[in-house]
Amino acid sequence: MWLGTRCLKKMKKKAIDGTGSCPQLRAFTLFEVILLIAVFGLLVGVAVPNKIRADQNADVNRCRANLENLEFAVRKWAAKEDVTDGSSVTLQDIQRFTGKELPRCPLGGEYILVSVGEPPRCSTAGHGLLERNE
Repeated sequence: MWLGTRCLKKMKKKAIDGTGSCPQLRAFTLFEVILLIAVFGLLVGVAVPNKIRADQNADVNRCRANLENLEFAVRKWAAKEDVTDGSSVTLQDIQRFTGKELPRCPLGGEYILVSVGEPPRCSTAGHGLLERNE
């Protein structure tokens, strides 16, 4: 902590004659502490909603990536099995074809396959493949 020059003089006097004391030590004032808490609260108030929004966007993007991978797997399955567009397909068909467990929606939604050539969907609102401009 910072000691003022008056306090240093008293300390030197104490060393000489043993009577000096220094009660004035510098510390944070109540106003400075409240100001620090207010600034910290403001930063948290801005950061937390942005973090929540980023997590939600990440979940949507992860689900879209899963749907794109699923659509690609359906196309590969249809090409290998010589299946035409419009033929029905199930998640079990794709899982047997890939030999792996199929990805899941990060928010617990179910992936829905209807037919070859139709993009897969997620049961969670807002999750889905983006429209393609061809």
